[in-house]
Amino acid sequence: MARIRFLRRVRDDLSSGENLEIYVTALLSLTLAALGALDVAGGKVLAAATLATLALLAGGLLGSRRQVAELAAEVRARAAGGISAEDFFSGDKPELVQQIRGARDISIVGVTLARTLRNSIDELECRAVAGSVIRIALIDPAGTAPAEAARRSTVPHRPEVYQNRLRTSIDLLRELFDSHSSASGDAVFTLRADRDGHWYQHFQAEFDRVWEYGRPADASDGFPG
Repeated sequence: MARIRFLRRVRDDLSSGENLEIYVTALLSLTLAALGALDVAGGKVLAAATLATLALLAGGLLGSRRQVAELAAEVRARAAGGISAEDFFSGDKPELVQQIRGARDISIVGVTLARTLRNSIDELECRAVAGSVIRIALIDPAGTAPAEAARRSTVPHRPEVYQNRLRTSIDLLRELFDSHSSASGDAVFTLRADRDGHWYQHFQAEFDRVWEYGRPADASDGFPG
């Protein structure tokens, strides 16, 4: 089991381009050891190759230290209130499209998801064509939810703002449902079962409850009956 986990980790690292210098260094070290043991390469060749391997390892360590330093600086800035709300709740999440790509089961929940759907509709279309399960949960435009969303925002007396955003999202979803034709962020975060443990289970259960108590889009929303 441990060997399988290790092989999976190596596969994931190689596919994502992470820790490449470590794997290259390990491979070169094994190769040099084998060449030396078999007396295939001379001392000068082995010495030069060893120095090249050490240089590669040093370069990887410098990159790792820089990343750690940048992460530490960001954590300190967050702790000190140095990160603005605009940066933290960035409207555009370019990694979202990358995370959708290749997914077989996609569940997205939000208020209107107007920008999120607009930015990711092309990739959602590709996933729909590939047979992925896609579930999108929005507030009900026919209920009191738009007025409540407006009340909690900066436009408390203008529920039509949310109704208009919902109309845009529903139009995109209807177009995706009807023909898979192409069209073209809210603050979002993504969870993975293999990384986030009980938090993944928690939010998956939350989404399932939202989905269970919501109503399917119907003819009143412009979808086929």
